[in-house]
Amino acid sequence: MVLTGIRRSGKTFILLDVIRRLLADGVKRGQIVHLSFEDDRLQPLQASELDLILQAHAELHPELEGQPRYLIFDEVQSAPGWERYVRRLHDTRAGTLFLTGSSSTLLSREIATSLRGRCITYEIFPLSFKEYLAFRDLRFEPYSTVSEARMASALDEYLQTGGLPEMVLAEPALRSRILREYTDLVFYRDLVERHGLENPWLYENSCGIAWLPPLPC
Repeated sequence: MVLTGIRRSGKTFILLDVIRRLLADGVKRGQIVHLSFEDDRLQPLQASELDLILQAHAELHPELEGQPRYLIFDEVQSAPGWERYVRRLHDTRAGTLFLTGSSSTLLSREIATSLRGRCITYEIFPLSFKEYLAFRDLRFEPYSTVSEARMASALDEYLQTGGLPEMVLAEPALRSRILREYTDLVFYRDLVERHGLENPWLYENSCGIAWLPPLPC
């Protein structure tokens, strides 16, 4: 299974929920290998070193030899040569694979090409307005002018801040700062670095990135 989606849309949370469900079903913690390839402790990572993952697991848990393994790799696009590695893991039935990747770095069509039909891909989106209301514990009450006004205010806030879960749960005073950080992260990591843009300032202004209000001093 592969999860793609914009950064901070909830992919890692879903993986953690997968782990919780596996443990609840009786899977031993040692059978689960969970790695984020954006962890600074793994850098710099070479493609030839990816084999060390399962070697280290076998050394740490020799008692689990022959039992099912669950390989959960977060932000897999950060691992060089991940495509060939994942294909080999799949073809040799090394374990059940769960992968996530940021959509602008790991597009669905690129996954299909890289893994050649070996995966089922799900795209994770930010919260819909209905989900946003559930996060805020807001419910619409028919024939109530107070409820209608509350819904209108919530919709205006939703349109301004979006439906990324952390934005919804954050204190209002912090939302503009978090939104700015998200914008910079997506723009510089997923556009400038990915496509090698030579003049990011020009693209930043032409794409309207600078629309965000200035941060308070």
